[in-house]
Amino acid sequence: MKTKSNILKAAILITIFLGTAFISYSFVSEMKDHSSTTSEIQQVLTEHCNCEEVILDISVFGLAFSKNGIAHKTASYRLLGTSEASVEVATNRLHNLLKNKVATFEEMDSIELTFVSEAKEESRLLKNEKIQ
Repeated sequence: MKTKSNILKAAILITIFLGTAFISYSFVSEMKDHSSTTSEIQQVLTEHCNCEEVILDISVFGLAFSKNGIAHKTASYRLLGTSEASVEVATNRLHNLLKNKVATFEEMDSIELTFVSEAKEESRLLKNEKIQ
């Protein structure tokens, strides 16, 4: 009876260990993918934005609550010194470029682009691959 109890305890501990290892591996793997995606997005924005500098303002992986709703993967970029005449036109152009050039773009729940010029600061939200 005692042997059966010890085997059951060992089986439970091994199951818990393997489950924890699997969850940890999955989390780290997803976090690396998120970091890679945000870097790719920043690279595309840097290459194709009519601005002086692109800064990754905030990047969130995991459950996030904000004014834009609940999201799993979000990022916010500041496009400094922008010389775009129309923020709407620039947002449409950059949105199309991101969809075509970033393979994992669709995995992002929301991306905020903040266009900063000397005269004004305007933000646009790309949520679930759509311009809000």
